[in-house]
Amino acid sequence: MEKCIKKMKPGVYNMCWIIDVKDASLSLSTVKQVKDMFTKMGDYYTERLGRCIVINYSFTMGLIWNFVKPFLAPETVAKYQLMKGGKDELLPAFTKYVDKSQLIQEFYGDAKYVYDFDKSLKQEQESLQKK
Repeated sequence: MEKCIKKMKPGVYNMCWIIDVKDASLSLSTVKQVKDMFTKMGDYYTERLGRCIVINYSFTMGLIWNFVKPFLAPETVAKYQLMKGGKDELLPAFTKYVDKSQLIQEFYGDAKYVYDFDKSLKQEQESLQKK
């Protein structure tokens, strides 16, 4: 989150997260991590999170969300939207919060950016080693 904040252009104060949980495995550990993520976003980055759209969630993830919601502030719950569907259902929700030029192609946008998790993880580890 801190890296995202540093990359924000002047005049931009909050962000929209699109989280695709397709093929995510669910375990008790995952439930705890999801709850912690929602709680931290609500407690520490309340004004930074404009919207979080979770897509391709499983039935089990829906149950987890229903379990976690009562423990979160109503203002935080209102920022989350769980959605399923294809382009016709998802694109209008995405472009309501994200300009199509900033939306990656995977989510039906025009941006050609591809996130490299391994590269990002390596940079993070190198940064921690320097400290």
